[in-house]
Amino acid sequence: MKRNVAAVIVVGLVLTTGALAQPDSLWSRYYGGDSSEVLRGILVLADGSLILVGRCDSWGAGEADYWLLKTSASGDSLWSRFFGGASGDYPSGVESCSDAGFLLYGNTNSFGVGAQDIWLIRTDANGDSLWTRTFGGSNPEQTRSAGQTTDGGIYVAGWTESYGAGTEDFWLVRMSANGDSLWSRTFGGASNERCFTSLIGTDGNFYMAGDARSFSAGDKDVWLVAASPDGDSLWSRVYGGEFDEECRSIQRAADGGFLLIGGKNMDGADNWDVWVIRTDGSGNELWSRTYGGNANDFGGAAQILPDGGLVIGGDGRSFTAGDQDFWLLRLDADGDSLWSRLYGRDLDQVLWTLAVAPDGGYYLGGRAVPAEGFPSDFWLVKTGPDPSVNADEQFILHPSSFILSVYPNPFNPATTITFDLPKTTRAQLRIFDVTGRLVTTLADEHFSAGTHRVEFDGGGYPSGVCLAQLRTQDEVKTVKLILLK
Repeated sequence: MKRNVAAVIVVGLVLTTGALAQPDSLWSRYYGGDSSEVLRGILVLADGSLILVGRCDSWGAGEADYWLLKTSASGDSLWSRFFGGASGDYPSGVESCSDAGFLLYGNTNSFGVGAQDIWLIRTDANGDSLWTRTFGGSNPEQTRSAGQTTDGGIYVAGWTESYGAGTEDFWLVRMSANGDSLWSRTFGGASNERCFTSLIGTDGNFYMAGDARSFSAGDKDVWLVAASPDGDSLWSRVYGGEFDEECRSIQRAADGGFLLIGGKNMDGADNWDVWVIRTDGSGNELWSRTYGGNANDFGGAAQILPDGGLVIGGDGRSFTAGDQDFWLLRLDADGDSLWSRLYGRDLDQVLWTLAVAPDGGYYLGGRAVPAEGFPSDFWLVKTGPDPSVNADEQFILHPSSFILSVYPNPFNPATTITFDLPKTTRAQLRIFDVTGRLVTTLADEHFSAGTHRVEFDGGGYPSGVCLAQLRTQDEVKTVKLILLK
């Protein structure tokens, strides 16, 4: 039965591992109703508030729906939106867009032409739908990755059973900013290939990773594919041995190489460890490491950090008092473990996503059972600052896109202008009125790659519309500002 009020429960956390300093948990929250919920994506917005996306069975139109939830920085619910039809619809994640809206991506059984199609939902900053699109054929398709391109368009990466050379193939679809299909490409052989993660390089190339059976040394191996901005295959690399390997996250290192994070079956008897592969910019392996114990441990989410190291979120069974806990693992740039920590209780917890918090801590998300006999809920965990990071260092997320956004907007009298630069460059941030007259220059200097924030105080200006323009040698972005007094 669908209910109309979400239950939010605050709980404490227990269980730690490792002898080095680790980030303590600050708080955790459950969000859910009388059926099952699973948190699949977290975004941290410029004002510190959070966007959560996941599967909801308790409310909505059908068997399962997309649930878009906005919370404060401390996890208090601000608003919710539900998207779905009469059948099961399963989100995989969420990405920010250059207009401060959101792109939700996943799979639908309610809409489209096949048994299961890829489903995209584009919303504004308030979570209201601007458009939706489905992609697929007569057989099932799935996606675990999507995002904006440098020209404001959209791409989605996953796998298809309707097209390509084998049963399942990597599938890359390129769209306009309005979601209209421009082209699609498949990559694979005679057997099964599944793409779980992707990114866009500063060169506009697409990099996709997952697992492959057509080219593997064992049953399935990790597969990394590079494609041009037009979707043409550039190169691919296979990593693996006698048993199964899988990849769930790809990260780009500062030197242009890649970090591939997932799992490795150590003995063929379903004993998995977290596996990290470090490559150069052409995908050639530099080193690989495994992390785990005597039971199943798997890395599903990751983020590269300013020191070149990694934070990996996954599921740990080797060190828990219960069945399965959130496991947070911190590595340096050479792959050496700095610390690890478990977050959980005596019931089952499964981690799907993580994000870096403004204070240098982490948000961890997934599903957990709040009490014996209850279904799973969204579970959001907030940790304290990472003790292995210098307090003077900022967490810069090294975006792959050139993005300009403003929040709040409308505003009175001040707002924050946030911009993401994929590379170090000189940038001008200026304010113009609607006639094109320069009002003020907020910044004109060299900025490093990453996320930057500039405050604009409109206290000395009259109410009305003005334009914020960010200009580099390669790109120009303009956003409309509304000052209301």
